[in-house]
Amino acid sequence: MEMTLKEYLIKFFGAKESFFENGIKSKVDFKGRNLGFVSSSLLSKISISKSFIPLDKVFPSKKKIYLSYKSNPNHCRLCGFTSPNGTFKEAVIKFDKYQLDLKHDETPEDDFDEDKLLKKNKLTPGFANDVTLNDIFSGWHEAYFHHDYEYSDFEIMGSHNLSNKNHFLLKKGKRIFYINTDSLEYVDFIGIKI
Repeated sequence: MEMTLKEYLIKFFGAKESFFENGIKSKVDFKGRNLGFVSSSLLSKISISKSFIPLDKVFPSKKKIYLSYKSNPNHCRLCGFTSPNGTFKEAVIKFDKYQLDLKHDETPEDDFDEDKLLKKNKLTPGFANDVTLNDIFSGWHEAYFHHDYEYSDFEIMGSHNLSNKNHFLLKKGKRIFYINTDSLEYVDFIGIKI
């Protein structure tokens, strides 16, 4: 079954047209400690069940989920590095180790070697300059959402979803890309296949 993420949220989770900003966008943020799609409509916020749809319900762990950004890849924000191979769970572990090393690195800024830290954690820097987002996301790619998301105890610009740890994964060939969770917001431009 193929449809847009917006159609999927309407058909299987009861979202109404008013759930989406300008008919194409839904904020991705926390409600309590759960990350999910948050309604932009004041009317839908009156009904708890229709104002928030948790990410773990939208993308269940027991199903393979495929996403496509082919209609508008520019709304996809990538981390500056990738996992060159391995499983999704291995990619999550690599990311967590990298974040921990980065947090505890005391190297002066002028001497900091990003490539060395990435290599230590078996990650590779970004992607080649001649490769566009269109090239990366022109087809269907398996996605992975099942890891811990980092909740911020403070809110900036109405969002708790500010941590650079908040990402999901997309696999293209053997390479795994770390995609910022706000790349899920333009629900009418994202294709989903389950």
